[in-house]
Amino acid sequence: MNKKILMISHSKEPDSGRIDKYLKKRKINSQVIKVALGEKLPQELNQYNAIIIFGGLMSANDDKKLPHIKDEIEWINHILDSRKPLLGICLGAQLLARSLGGQVYEHPKKFREIGYHKIDPTKEGEFIFDKDFYVYHWHKEGFSIPRDCTLLAKGKVFENQAFVYGKDAYGIQFHPEVTLTQIIRWTGDDTGKRHLTHIGTQQRSEQVIKNILYTNKVEKWLENFLDKFILTKDS
Repeated sequence: MNKKILMISHSKEPDSGRIDKYLKKRKINSQVIKVALGEKLPQELNQYNAIIIFGGLMSANDDKKLPHIKDEIEWINHILDSRKPLLGICLGAQLLARSLGGQVYEHPKKFREIGYHKIDPTKEGEFIFDKDFYVYHWHKEGFSIPRDCTLLAKGKVFENQAFVYGKDAYGIQFHPEVTLTQIIRWTGDDTGKRHLTHIGTQQRSEQVIKNILYTNKVEKWLENFLDKFILTKDS
Protein backbone atom coordinates (compact mmCIF):
# COMPACT_ATOMS: atom_id res chain seq x y z
CA MET A 1 0.00 0.00 0.00
CA ASN A 2 3.14 2.22 0.26
CA LYS A 3 1.76 4.09 3.23
CA LYS A 4 4.00 5.68 5.85
CA ILE A 5 3.08 6.81 9.34
CA LEU A 6 5.03 9.34 11.38
CA MET A 7 5.10 8.61 15.12
CA ILE A 8 6.22 11.17 17.69
CA SER A 9 7.62 9.68 20.90
CA HIS A 10 8.39 11.41 24.22
CA SER A 11 10.11 8.40 25.74
CA LYS A 12 13.46 6.64 25.52
CA GLU A 13 11.66 3.29 25.58
CA PRO A 14 9.48 1.96 22.72
CA ASP A 15 5.93 3.19 23.34
CA SER A 16 3.99 2.32 20.20
CA GLY A 17 2.84 -1.05 21.61
CA ARG A 18 -0.18 -2.39 19.76
CA ILE A 19 0.13 0.28 17.09
CA ASP A 20 3.50 -1.14 16.04
CA LYS A 21 1.91 -4.58 15.88
CA TYR A 22 -0.94 -3.15 13.79
CA LEU A 23 1.41 -1.45 11.34
CA LYS A 24 3.42 -4.64 10.84
CA LYS A 25 0.22 -6.64 10.30
CA ARG A 26 -0.97 -4.14 7.69
CA LYS A 27 2.54 -3.84 6.19
CA ILE A 28 2.58 -0.09 6.73
CA ASN A 29 5.92 1.69 7.06
CA SER A 30 6.63 3.99 9.97
CA GLN A 31 9.17 6.51 11.20
CA VAL A 32 9.69 7.36 14.88
CA ILE A 33 10.98 10.74 16.02
CA LYS A 34 12.04 11.00 19.68
CA VAL A 35 11.57 14.69 20.41
CA ALA A 36 12.68 14.42 24.05
CA LEU A 37 16.07 13.22 22.78
CA GLY A 38 16.45 16.27 20.55
CA GLU A 39 15.30 14.79 17.25
CA LYS A 40 13.72 17.44 15.03
CA LEU A 41 10.14 17.61 13.80
CA PRO A 42 9.82 17.50 10.01
CA GLN A 43 8.28 20.47 8.25
CA GLU A 44 7.76 18.54 5.02
CA LEU A 45 4.82 16.19 5.55
CA ASN A 46 4.02 15.01 2.04
CA GLN A 47 5.68 11.63 2.54
CA TYR A 48 3.42 10.74 5.48
CA ASN A 49 -0.14 9.47 5.35
CA ALA A 50 -0.83 10.20 9.02
CA ILE A 51 0.84 11.36 12.23
CA ILE A 52 0.48 9.80 15.68
CA ILE A 53 1.67 11.67 18.79
CA PHE A 54 2.16 9.50 21.87
CA GLY A 55 2.06 10.23 25.58
CA GLY A 56 4.84 11.11 28.00
CA LEU A 57 5.61 11.98 31.60
CA MET A 58 5.97 15.70 30.91
CA SER A 59 3.04 18.15 30.78
CA ALA A 60 1.56 19.93 27.79
CA ASN A 61 1.97 23.06 29.96
CA ASP A 62 5.76 22.64 30.02
CA ASP A 63 6.24 24.77 26.92
CA LYS A 64 8.10 27.46 28.92
CA LYS A 65 10.74 25.02 30.19
CA LEU A 66 10.84 22.27 27.54
CA PRO A 67 11.55 23.64 24.04
CA HIS A 68 10.24 20.52 22.31
CA ILE A 69 6.81 20.97 23.92
CA LYS A 70 6.60 24.54 22.62
CA ASP A 71 7.76 23.34 19.21
CA GLU A 72 5.17 20.55 19.13
CA ILE A 73 2.27 22.85 19.97
CA GLU A 74 3.24 25.11 17.09
CA TRP A 75 4.01 22.17 14.77
CA ILE A 76 0.57 20.62 15.32
CA ASN A 77 -0.97 23.68 13.69
CA HIS A 78 1.23 22.93 10.68
CA ILE A 79 -0.21 19.39 10.60
CA LEU A 80 -3.76 20.74 10.82
CA ASP A 81 -3.07 23.14 7.95
CA SER A 82 -1.79 20.21 5.87
CA ARG A 83 -4.98 18.24 6.66
CA LYS A 84 -2.98 15.12 7.37
CA PRO A 85 -4.81 12.67 9.65
CA LEU A 86 -3.61 13.15 13.21
CA LEU A 87 -4.07 11.06 16.34
CA GLY A 88 -2.97 12.44 19.70
CA ILE A 89 -2.79 9.93 22.57
CA CYS A 90 -2.85 11.22 26.18
CA LEU A 91 -0.12 13.91 26.13
CA GLY A 92 -0.57 13.99 22.37
CA ALA A 93 -4.27 14.80 22.84
CA GLN A 94 -3.41 17.48 25.38
CA LEU A 95 -0.92 19.06 22.99
CA LEU A 96 -3.58 19.02 20.27
CA ALA A 97 -6.04 20.67 22.65
CA ARG A 98 -3.54 23.39 23.56
CA SER A 99 -2.68 24.04 19.92
CA LEU A 100 -6.39 24.66 19.31
CA GLY A 101 -6.75 27.04 22.25
CA GLY A 102 -7.89 24.56 24.91
CA GLN A 103 -6.54 24.21 28.43
CA VAL A 104 -4.73 21.37 30.18
CA TYR A 105 -5.21 21.04 33.94
CA GLU A 106 -4.96 18.75 36.94
CA HIS A 107 -8.03 17.22 38.57
CA PRO A 108 -9.50 19.64 41.16
CA LYS A 109 -9.17 16.93 43.83
CA LYS A 110 -5.71 15.88 42.61
CA PHE A 111 -6.98 12.49 41.40
CA ARG A 112 -4.83 10.50 39.01
CA GLU A 113 -6.49 8.32 36.41
CA ILE A 114 -4.22 5.27 36.28
CA GLY A 115 -5.56 1.85 35.34
CA TYR A 116 -8.67 0.72 33.49
CA HIS A 117 -11.70 3.02 33.55
CA LYS A 118 -14.95 3.08 31.63
CA ILE A 119 -15.69 5.68 29.00
CA ASP A 120 -19.02 6.27 27.30
CA PRO A 121 -19.68 7.82 23.91
CA THR A 122 -21.50 11.06 23.45
CA LYS A 123 -24.25 11.08 20.84
CA GLU A 124 -21.68 12.35 18.34
CA GLY A 125 -19.23 9.62 19.31
CA GLU A 126 -21.52 6.61 18.99
CA PHE A 127 -20.09 5.81 15.55
CA ILE A 128 -16.65 5.32 17.14
CA PHE A 129 -17.14 4.04 20.70
CA ASP A 130 -19.29 1.36 22.30
CA LYS A 131 -21.03 1.94 25.61
CA ASP A 132 -19.30 0.63 28.76
CA PHE A 133 -15.93 0.58 27.02
CA TYR A 134 -13.02 0.03 29.45
CA VAL A 135 -9.67 1.49 28.42
CA TYR A 136 -6.28 2.03 29.98
CA HIS A 137 -5.29 5.40 31.45
CA TRP A 138 -2.14 6.89 32.89
CA HIS A 139 -2.37 10.61 33.52
CA LYS A 140 -2.83 13.33 36.12
CA GLU A 141 -4.05 16.04 33.74
CA GLY A 142 -7.03 16.41 31.46
CA PHE A 143 -8.05 18.85 28.75
CA SER A 144 -10.88 21.20 27.91
CA ILE A 145 -12.61 20.78 24.57
CA PRO A 146 -11.37 23.56 22.28
CA ARG A 147 -13.68 25.70 20.25
CA ASP A 148 -14.85 24.10 16.99
CA CYS A 149 -14.11 20.60 18.32
CA THR A 150 -16.62 17.84 19.05
CA LEU A 151 -16.60 15.80 22.27
CA LEU A 152 -16.80 12.09 21.43
CA ALA A 153 -16.49 10.27 24.78
CA LYS A 154 -16.80 11.00 28.50
CA GLY A 155 -15.43 9.51 31.70
CA LYS A 156 -16.14 9.91 35.41
CA VAL A 157 -12.75 11.04 36.73
CA PHE A 158 -11.77 13.28 33.81
CA GLU A 159 -14.93 14.02 31.85
CA ASN A 160 -13.38 14.79 28.48
CA GLN A 161 -11.95 11.58 27.03
CA ALA A 162 -11.98 12.01 23.25
CA PHE A 163 -12.61 14.75 20.72
CA VAL A 164 -12.25 15.46 17.04
CA TYR A 165 -11.30 18.63 15.18
CA GLY A 166 -12.57 18.72 11.62
CA LYS A 167 -12.69 15.25 10.11
CA ASP A 168 -9.16 13.95 10.65
CA ALA A 169 -7.64 15.24 13.92
CA TYR A 170 -8.49 13.07 16.93
CA GLY A 171 -7.42 13.44 20.55
CA ILE A 172 -7.93 10.60 23.04
CA GLN A 173 -7.07 10.76 26.73
CA PHE A 174 -6.56 7.01 27.12
CA HIS A 175 -3.92 4.51 25.90
CA PRO A 176 -5.32 1.88 23.50
CA GLU A 177 -1.78 1.07 22.37
CA VAL A 178 -0.63 -0.20 25.77
CA THR A 179 0.17 -3.90 26.12
CA LEU A 180 0.58 -6.01 29.24
CA THR A 181 4.34 -5.77 28.78
CA GLN A 182 4.13 -1.99 28.94
CA ILE A 183 1.88 -2.09 32.00
CA ILE A 184 4.41 -4.30 33.79
CA ARG A 185 7.22 -1.92 32.83
CA TRP A 186 5.33 1.29 33.72
CA THR A 187 4.21 0.00 37.10
CA GLY A 188 7.53 -1.64 37.93
CA ASP A 189 10.09 1.15 37.76
CA ASP A 190 10.67 3.74 40.48
CA THR A 191 8.75 6.49 38.71
CA GLY A 192 5.75 4.24 38.16
CA LYS A 193 5.72 3.06 41.74
CA ARG A 194 5.61 6.68 42.94
CA HIS A 195 2.62 7.36 40.67
CA LEU A 196 0.78 4.39 42.17
CA THR A 197 0.81 6.04 45.61
CA HIS A 198 -1.55 8.81 44.48
CA ILE A 199 -5.33 8.98 44.81
CA GLY A 200 -7.23 7.32 41.98
CA THR A 201 -4.64 4.77 40.94
CA GLN A 202 -5.19 1.05 40.55
CA GLN A 203 -2.42 -1.13 41.91
CA ARG A 204 -0.33 -3.28 39.62
CA SER A 205 -2.17 -6.54 40.34
CA GLU A 206 -5.55 -4.94 39.57
CA GLN A 207 -4.25 -3.49 36.32
CA VAL A 208 -2.94 -6.88 35.22
CA ILE A 209 -6.26 -8.59 35.98
CA LYS A 210 -8.24 -5.91 34.13
CA ASN A 211 -5.87 -6.12 31.18
CA ILE A 212 -6.78 -9.79 30.84
CA LEU A 213 -10.47 -8.87 30.94
CA TYR A 214 -10.43 -5.97 28.48
CA THR A 215 -7.38 -6.32 26.24
CA ASN A 216 -9.04 -8.18 23.35
CA LYS A 217 -11.86 -5.67 23.03
CA VAL A 218 -9.44 -2.73 23.16
CA GLU A 219 -7.19 -4.30 20.52
CA LYS A 220 -10.15 -4.92 18.21
CA TRP A 221 -11.35 -1.35 18.70
CA LEU A 222 -7.90 0.04 17.94
CA GLU A 223 -7.58 -1.96 14.73
CA ASN A 224 -11.02 -0.85 13.55
CA PHE A 225 -10.27 2.78 14.42
CA LEU A 226 -6.90 2.79 12.70
CA ASP A 227 -8.35 1.11 9.61
CA LYS A 228 -10.71 4.05 9.22
CA PHE A 229 -8.19 6.61 10.42
CA ILE A 230 -5.29 5.49 8.22
CA LEU A 231 -6.15 2.95 5.56
CA THR A 232 -9.04 4.84 4.00
CA LYS A 233 -6.99 8.04 3.67
CA ASP A 234 -5.38 8.92 0.38
CA SER A 235 -3.37 11.90 1.63
